[in-house]
Amino acid sequence: MYCVSRDAKDKIEEEAEKELLRQISLSFNDEEELIPAAYRLCENLYTFGKFDLIELWCPNMEQTQIKLIGHSTQNQYFYELEPSETYFQKNEGLPGKVWEKGKQLLWDEKQIKKYFIRKKGALHLGLQAILGIPLTFKDELVGVLLIGTKREPDYLEQHSLVLSRLEKFIGSEINRKRLENDLRNVFDATPEILCVTDFEGRFLKINNAGCALLGYAQEEVLFHSIDEFTLIEDKGKFEQKIKGITKGDSVFTFENRFLAKDEQVIWLSWNCNPALEDGLVYASAKNITDRIKSEISLQASLKSLEDYKFALDQTAIITITDTKGVITSVNDQFCKLSKYSREELIGKTHSIINSKHHPKSFFAELWGTIAKGKVFRGEIKNQAKDGSFYWVDSTIVPFLDENNKPFQYVAIRIDITAKKLANEKIIEILEEKNNILESIGDGFFAVNKDWTVTYWNKKAETILGRNKEDVLGKNIWETHPDVIDSEFYRQYHKAMLTGETINFEENYATLDLWVEVTVYPSENGLSIYFKDISYRKKTDILLLKANERFEKVTQATNDAIWDWNISENTLFWGEGFKTLFGYDVENITPTLDSWIKNIYPSDIERVEKSVYEAIKNKNVSNWLEEYRYKKSDNSFAYVIDKGVIIRDSQGVAVRMVGAMVDFTKLKEQETKLVELNESLKNYAKELERSNEELEQFAFVTSHDLQEPLRMISSFMDQLKRKYADQLDDKALQYIHYATEGAKRMKQIILDLLLYSRANKAFEEKEEVDLNEILSDFKQLRRKLIAEKSATIISRELPHLRTFSAPVTQIFHSLLDNALKYSKENIPLHIEISTIENGTEWEFAIKDNGIGIDNQFFDKIFIIFQRLHNRELYSGTGIGLSIAKRSVEFMGGRIWLNSEVGQGSIFHFTIPKN
Repeated sequence: MYCVSRDAKDKIEEEAEKELLRQISLSFNDEEELIPAAYRLCENLYTFGKFDLIELWCPNMEQTQIKLIGHSTQNQYFYELEPSETYFQKNEGLPGKVWEKGKQLLWDEKQIKKYFIRKKGALHLGLQAILGIPLTFKDELVGVLLIGTKREPDYLEQHSLVLSRLEKFIGSEINRKRLENDLRNVFDATPEILCVTDFEGRFLKINNAGCALLGYAQEEVLFHSIDEFTLIEDKGKFEQKIKGITKGDSVFTFENRFLAKDEQVIWLSWNCNPALEDGLVYASAKNITDRIKSEISLQASLKSLEDYKFALDQTAIITITDTKGVITSVNDQFCKLSKYSREELIGKTHSIINSKHHPKSFFAELWGTIAKGKVFRGEIKNQAKDGSFYWVDSTIVPFLDENNKPFQYVAIRIDITAKKLANEKIIEILEEKNNILESIGDGFFAVNKDWTVTYWNKKAETILGRNKEDVLGKNIWETHPDVIDSEFYRQYHKAMLTGETINFEENYATLDLWVEVTVYPSENGLSIYFKDISYRKKTDILLLKANERFEKVTQATNDAIWDWNISENTLFWGEGFKTLFGYDVENITPTLDSWIKNIYPSDIERVEKSVYEAIKNKNVSNWLEEYRYKKSDNSFAYVIDKGVIIRDSQGVAVRMVGAMVDFTKLKEQETKLVELNESLKNYAKELERSNEELEQFAFVTSHDLQEPLRMISSFMDQLKRKYADQLDDKALQYIHYATEGAKRMKQIILDLLLYSRANKAFEEKEEVDLNEILSDFKQLRRKLIAEKSATIISRELPHLRTFSAPVTQIFHSLLDNALKYSKENIPLHIEISTIENGTEWEFAIKDNGIGIDNQFFDKIFIIFQRLHNRELYSGTGIGLSIAKRSVEFMGGRIWLNSEVGQGSIFHFTIPKN
């Protein structure tokens, strides 16, 4: 009886397993996408085993993560507690561990509590056991199935055998569904027509691109034959190809025309692969409408080209060459002009008609142009067989292959010999005239009777600053309206009216230019010659003024003024030579030689050389030298001699005016200064030693000064404790003042000691982590930070190799300053930022405190300088001084930006080295 019952149970379980496999197959077959199929799989498993947690996990394409793609919907609250789109790495969570190990893992309640990541959901479901099952295809893991239950682990062990048999079955279904998805995506993404037909040409399947190309919906295409969409002339091509295939044939091709829904004709090129056993044809079709249209257009173009060639042959000279320039074809016109026969030209290059008129660079440019596939246009002089010369206007067109490379050149020429000969004669006459006008040193222009400019030479361009192209062919009064109602306007009109030659000088105010003008009238208009005389005019004016000033200066100054007329080689000395050097200038006739002889012997060669080099160089206008000059008592004075060189319009030096300054006393002071600098160096060394002693003294003194302060504070506290009930409020207030004064005095002493050490290094450089300094500050000031509701924000701060104490002092001083001067009842926000520059780190500490008026930006860094009274803000006024001194000790800079009421930004730098 037991055996019969056991057999019946096995039979039921076997039927249940078969039904499960059938339902799983249906799920994967009915659903097009993997994720809906995954959800149906989970529901199938729930129906089979009433499990409390069922999930399907699959690795991503890169095999870097495993993702939840489906789960049973029976316990939806689990996924309200835990995110449904969950990812795990390999060996992370139960799915990741099954993925890593590739085998089943069963976790009991203890393991779930310890290792299961989504503990909230597991606790809500009351899971007692979870089984992780690897799903494989060809020994490669394609998914992980998680089965969880509220029952004892034995319940899962009872189903483990059935679930184990599902590993490869479900794995193959997942792999098949993924392949189907990939193929469907490729099928729909391909821009060409992809389809499946039967042997009668009926569409059984077609992609979206095919429907879009034809303009039909899928239901309008499926189960209709190819010929229903084909033009009458092309019907039956598919049927002929099918009849022609035999067993073993693979692919056949053909072209036909489809009529789209919008009645446009589409040319298609088909590639078909028949499957004889299945009676199916797998086909693709490419839209070749543009190519066919191009071919038709090309045929029409070729016909047109033939017509054009015939027309050109009747009027133009035509040759065709290969890429090396070898002539392959010539027309009759070319033979007639070159006087060579066709046989003499074919196979030769154009060097046979080279006239040697053009340089090699001309032909190099020609070949460089056409070799790049560009058209060359130009005029070429050739030599005929009988030695005569002829000119042609040439257009050389490269013919390009499919790679845009020339494969032959066609040259089309027109005989322009007669025109060139006439032009050459005209050009010869014009060049002769232009050469004369362009070679003269005067500006020249001509106007006709209508005042239109007909010529404008280069010198006119230079003097008046107007290019020829800007004025030729235009009315002179329109191009130069600034001379209307001027002497130029009146004199030009007078010459035009009277026919008389006129010469005058006038200033052209627009350019501040003086010109001398000569106007020659003629039947055609006016020819006007002019030259720039500005230099002469200005020199005359300047000389008059200079002479007047020179006379006054020589009388007013103690400097030794001199004036050397280089052209006449005469020298003038002012009164300063008597004042400075004791010479009787009224009874001495100075010369250049006498000046040179008075120069100290070892200075003569240098000074004389520099003078003549300055005079010779047209670009030099000033001269300066230091040397020793003999006085009338034969002693020597140290002098600075400066001169200004005056040149004519050609840049030749004609005059030199200058002054000598006696700086003997300065020279003596310079010597004394050198001695003083040496003394200062010694003093600096002594000062450094003294500073060290003072620093030691400051330390000892600070200790000694604090002792009486402690006594004052102590006795005041005792006085208050013992006699507080006997003292009135005034006395108690005095005690308070004394105690507070002692505290402030102690703090000032400590700050002064800290300030005295701020520019000294008491330690070796070390690796300093600024993040630790900031963390220590937050811990040290945690009470004050909490009181101010302050937040201190910073990104990762750098590590510096520097002195730890000064850096710590800088950050503490600036952060303390921000905490102290925060706004009342407004949370303080402090932000620390860094910028890495080439040789230094730049830091910024920004706050939203009370801010600082810009007139106090420098004052706040001075020791004991305070902007607020002690009742509002405590402190000694020394914190920012210490920060500045520490920054400067390390070679950095400190500054700030601030606005009252908006907060402050303190910037400082610390060198990297």
